[in-house]
Amino acid sequence: MDARVGPGTVMTAAEEDALEDVLLYAGRNIPLTTADLTERVRQLCNDGRPIPWTPDKGPGRSWLEGFLGRHERISLRLARIYESKRVTSAEDERLHKFYDFWG
Repeated sequence: MDARVGPGTVMTAAEEDALEDVLLYAGRNIPLTTADLTERVRQLCNDGRPIPWTPDKGPGRSWLEGFLGRHERISLRLARIYESKRVTSAEDERLHKFYDFWG
């Protein structure tokens, strides 16, 4: 049973799952910061749907905590020095396309 107590989410389950995949993919090379994430979510959700936050400011800390709680594969981590493989993988054209949209 998928019933949950409390208000519904702003994004659909499919949108949240796609965002989770994006974050996991980004984490393999250059992870997004929480500011990047909330800004992208603000842009995605400013399409006329009802949102509980100020459209110009975007989601806050409570939204982020709820999102991370619903998606256990994602976690906040401190930045670390990248291995040489990650640095050289930036030449991959897929990464350029990915960060043109998300960066």
